[in-house]
Amino acid sequence: LKLSRNRLGSAMGPCASRSRRKVSSSTFAKAHVDLVQGSLNMIQFLQEVEKYPALYSNQRLLLEAIRRYEQIWLPILAKHGHQGLIPPLDVEWVWHCHMLCPISYQEEAKAIVGSAPDHELLPRSGSKFQAAKAKATKLWSEATTEPFDVQMEVPLVEQQIEGNYNSQIKYDLMSAAARQAAFHYQVAVLPHYRDKYFLELAVERYLDRFLELKRRRPNEFWVPTYDIDCVWHVHQLHPTAYIADTARLCGAVLPHDDSVNDRSEGSRLSNRWTATQDAWRAEFKTIGPVNPGSMYRGQLSLQERLQQPKQRELLEHPTQALAPSWEGYDVNLRAPWEESIESHQEVWLHRGAATQTELRGGLRRFSSIGSHTAQVVHGIAGSRK
Repeated sequence: LKLSRNRLGSAMGPCASRSRRKVSSSTFAKAHVDLVQGSLNMIQFLQEVEKYPALYSNQRLLLEAIRRYEQIWLPILAKHGHQGLIPPLDVEWVWHCHMLCPISYQEEAKAIVGSAPDHELLPRSGSKFQAAKAKATKLWSEATTEPFDVQMEVPLVEQQIEGNYNSQIKYDLMSAAARQAAFHYQVAVLPHYRDKYFLELAVERYLDRFLELKRRRPNEFWVPTYDIDCVWHVHQLHPTAYIADTARLCGAVLPHDDSVNDRSEGSRLSNRWTATQDAWRAEFKTIGPVNPGSMYRGQLSLQERLQQPKQRELLEHPTQALAPSWEGYDVNLRAPWEESIESHQEVWLHRGAATQTELRGGLRRFSSIGSHTAQVVHGIAGSRK
């Protein structure tokens, strides 16, 4: 990656221009889950999964994880309950993906073990986490001779091995796992999703607007922004609360379908996003669900994924010549393949003070260099929704 710089002025944080309007306690009371802390815990978990990207795409690894989840972990939960237990990461990942299809999770878990075990998002460090892991390891060893942890540093792609295992889970967990790689890129890598005030506003938009829109117009398919979707995921990862809360707030349990991903003009997703904006404005008399830092920001290409270690190294350890004067400068990270592709250049622009004109209609991301938090434009501003 090539590094260049130019003077632009002081850096601005993602929430610097927002007044600190307090979110009402009555809003938080609508859910029987701390959705702000839950979001922080979920992002910690997603970052842990990201260390083993084969969990997104390796069919052999995922098929084995599904078997371990179905034949070992669900029976453990049915016998001992979920509280104070954290399974092996491969199993936890499959469980995570299964819960994000709440209707299928309820039906299929009940068919397998007679009930749909509850779940809670815990911080990924500290004494409570260590105790939950130790307890789960003990119960696992009592239930099977299989090892608790498996090797996850394996090739990104391996085909599944034919065997005699027939899963009772009909929901396509392998496809769901692959889709979560995109969700991680849209949410978990962005610093403002660790900002509690940003998350409080996201909870407000989810509970007071998105779920209310579903209650008022229950027969429609509404498209969330990524801040709303983040909170929605957290809610689903507490299944008992989610079932009760959405039934009360929406009039019925709210299904979740993240398989609708075609963003081309005229697609269902594109059409329903337009309808969501129109309905939001009509019902709530506000400008709509569009929210800075919460919008779709493109796909993570294979080339970008392969360049991530170098990008992180450059951001975390800048050259000594530039290090004393980072504040107030652009940091342009130019991808090495851009010069060979004349028709499509990819440039990361880490900008501390991009103008509203430059940002309007473009893709939004944020990035950090030490204490410098900056808004980032990806690609050509205004070229994509």
